[in-house]
Amino acid sequence: MAWYFVLYSTCVAVVYLAIAGPKRWRKFGEMARRHRWALALLIPVALLVAAPFVATYLPTVRETGMHRLTEVRRYTGTPYDIINVGDGNLVYGRLSDWLHRWFTGSPWAGGERATGFTLLLLILYLLGAGWCWRHSIGPDRLLVRTMLVVLGVLWLATFRFNRFLGWEYIYAYFPGGAATRVPPRFQIFVGVFVILVATLFFDRSRWFDRPALFVALALLLLAEQVHRAEGWGVRRTEQAWVFTEIPEPPAACRAFFVLRPRPRLNVSPGNDTFYSHSVDAMMIAERFNLPTLNGLQTFVPKGADLFGWSEPDYLDRVLAYARRSGVMDGLCSLDIPTRRWQTVLAP
Repeated sequence: MAWYFVLYSTCVAVVYLAIAGPKRWRKFGEMARRHRWALALLIPVALLVAAPFVATYLPTVRETGMHRLTEVRRYTGTPYDIINVGDGNLVYGRLSDWLHRWFTGSPWAGGERATGFTLLLLILYLLGAGWCWRHSIGPDRLLVRTMLVVLGVLWLATFRFNRFLGWEYIYAYFPGGAATRVPPRFQIFVGVFVILVATLFFDRSRWFDRPALFVALALLLLAEQVHRAEGWGVRRTEQAWVFTEIPEPPAACRAFFVLRPRPRLNVSPGNDTFYSHSVDAMMIAERFNLPTLNGLQTFVPKGADLFGWSEPDYLDRVLAYARRSGVMDGLCSLDIPTRRWQTVLAP
């Protein structure tokens, strides 16, 4: 989200300055001088906040090169994803899936692409965007219009139109563009503006001054956000096993890996291969402050082929990676179903 904010604000600033003209440049220069002490404080704070992010990701970025363009294109959405709220949506889920099958012959894409907006909220945003364009808010109408246009262009760039994908230009030319694997996730960032603009229109247009109409529309907005269970969320009581059932690791353990994860009945085989042991390992690592070879992040380091815990060569792959990484000394395995720690003896 921080990167999306930098992308959006940079594009707004470039476009605005390109069309504003010297008069507005001087105006913003005067504002900057007037608030120079706030800016002088804000810049080092921003750098301080960004430092952990840079320190965490920069080494992996250099090692992996981030995501390949072919992978980004594979996860690119279509204009239909603007209203793709997932088949679990109580109001639109089944209807939208049926319409998509009828028009395209294929089921609705879910998962990471289900980041769209409900119909009533989207209509209010479009009406609100038109209202802001005409009436503006704040001291500078040109800035408001620039923000709306840039948001729309970046939003459309996340979708593929036949073979054309505008996001490829961001991927190629904007710093960090290769870090985003699923362009439609930009809609999560867009959601802030959709809600803000819809709320402004809801509040200031005077279309909804009658209390009965206001309440009815508010209830409809809430109703269309209701989703049936889709496996989201974490229940504290279900995760207590990490604290109550896993014994302390042996004193000799300096790092560990999960041999077998906690059994799960509601996870697909594909997700089980990648996520089950990886997530369990991260939680246990936090619990005991003990480094783990397993885990999951956006960019997998080279040679870290530690997925597929149920495959026959899983243990061989883990030990080979541990040897290459120089962490065999003090390495332990954890079999979660039996709650058994075991020290791995280096050959």
